[in-house]
Amino acid sequence: MKLAPGVFPDHYGLRAFKRTKLHGLETKRFKADELEQAKRWREEVAARAVLKLPKPEQTKPVSTAGPTLAEDAPRYLDAIQGMPTIADRTRHIKAWVAVLGDKPRASITSVNARQRLEEWRVVSQFESGDGGLVG
Repeated sequence: MKLAPGVFPDHYGLRAFKRTKLHGLETKRFKADELEQAKRWREEVAARAVLKLPKPEQTKPVSTAGPTLAEDAPRYLDAIQGMPTIADRTRHIKAWVAVLGDKPRASITSVNARQRLEEWRVVSQFESGDGGLVG
């Protein structure tokens, strides 16, 4: 039985769900008498997704020390020479180095990776004729 959009009762009280393109499915539990808080949480999740802000745990400061992706890539590729898919892996690593190679590896976040993957997906659709701008 749905109490509000995306808010359902469970054995422990209430469970709220919100699906966003940026973070996928997010869920949070609330006490049985916290329906308004659950509704407000869903609105906050939706607003955060629209602004494309990272989840709170992703806003922790990241290290800027250490080797860059470009410095680590050759060492990684040398270590995996025996892989049957080494040609594909080398091509993928070179693509990542081209866009994030100057950043320290420890400072590259999942948000960075998701943004780049989305850009590549859009460009790929445009180039293949499956989407993109109509002109």
